[in-house]
Amino acid sequence: AIEKQEQTVQRTAQALNQRLATMPVGVSALDATSLGGQTRANDGLPVGALYAELLHSRPDHAARLKDIARATHLSQDRNVELSRAVDLLLGSVLPLYQTLNQTRAFAGYVTAYGYLDSASRTSILSQGGSFEPFVEVGNGTGAVQARIQIAATATQARELYEQAIIAGYASSSFFDEASTALWAERWQAYAPLLEQLDDVAQDLLDDSAAILMARIAANERTLLGWMVALVLVIACLIYL
Repeated sequence: AIEKQEQTVQRTAQALNQRLATMPVGVSALDATSLGGQTRANDGLPVGALYAELLHSRPDHAARLKDIARATHLSQDRNVELSRAVDLLLGSVLPLYQTLNQTRAFAGYVTAYGYLDSASRTSILSQGGSFEPFVEVGNGTGAVQARIQIAATATQARELYEQAIIAGYASSSFFDEASTALWAERWQAYAPLLEQLDDVAQDLLDDSAAILMARIAANERTLLGWMVALVLVIACLIYL
């Protein structure tokens, strides 16, 4: 499951680099091979620190996307709908991706061990609370449907984590040896939620693209009008 996820990240980075190569913005390309998998993590670390160490050398795609938004001024666009869509994508959708992936990693970790070790107890038990800010996104203004979907995805993820992990492993004496081989299934259980988030991201991108295409069309009409006016002025000057 982890290898498939790394392959997906590599393909996504390569596709984004191809798009970046055609854009007139000064954003450096992503390193599609820098996944950090070459460095072995310290197995003695608590799961929260272990996860952070594993991600330390991986490319920060979210930061690169924010750089693109700043370079193209999309995050400060004069169109309120466009700026809200970009803010929602960068400020809620991308962080929720990160939280979902961390949650599925924690769920797989605990399941593989069969019990909750004391060093990781705080990180594991508090992870469900990480979804609360995303649940509150549903109360914001603008892009109502996207906000509702973000809040719903976060709520479902929190409930899944609490039912599968917190409800059982919170007890210090709990040991589920029979389920240790099911860690990949616990990991994969979050895939439908990530697909839901993919749909939200695509809807926001489509809405943003529609606004930009309409602006381009309007600018083209304005430019055509000026060209016609200029031709008429030149014709008048020649005639006189």
